[in-house]
Amino acid sequence: MAIRNIIQKFESHAVILARHKGRNIRILVSLDDLNRLAEVKGRWHVRWSPTATTFYAQARIAGRMIQMYRYIVGLPSEIEDPRIPNHIDFNGVNNMRSNLQIVTRSINQTRCRPRSTNTSGYLGVTWERRRKVFQAGVGYSENGRRRYKFLGYFDDPTEASKIREKFVAQLGETK
Repeated sequence: MAIRNIIQKFESHAVILARHKGRNIRILVSLDDLNRLAEVKGRWHVRWSPTATTFYAQARIAGRMIQMYRYIVGLPSEIEDPRIPNHIDFNGVNNMRSNLQIVTRSINQTRCRPRSTNTSGYLGVTWERRRKVFQAGVGYSENGRRRYKFLGYFDDPTEASKIREKFVAQLGETK
């Protein structure tokens, strides 16, 4: 193996240890991908993303920094292929195949964590103070233009979230 990181193998997955500011960061990968990742000469590093509030694993391959999740699913750089492997659990160092799904940038932006100022606890669901109800909506891109789809007012934030998720799923099917 050419990989210079410490690797721990378990029954269902492997952990690659990467150092960041004196801390060990654990990168989860599927056992099936370990041999391919080991072909990379050098070391897998992690970088902190303040906007996503998570770490992402990357390595220098042929003089370019490549994200581990793109390498695992076989997507070239974002310039060559704009699709994005989305981390289902929002954890950028969980690169298990079962945690990655390939989506468009538009869909990826609809599938993010709720902001810290979110009062409903659900993504895309806000409290409408004047009407005293919850409002659901989705921002997305269509033909290169930003769109916002208002989905209605609801008494229950859970119901609003379900309607929003249903719309996002339909949006993903049409892309």
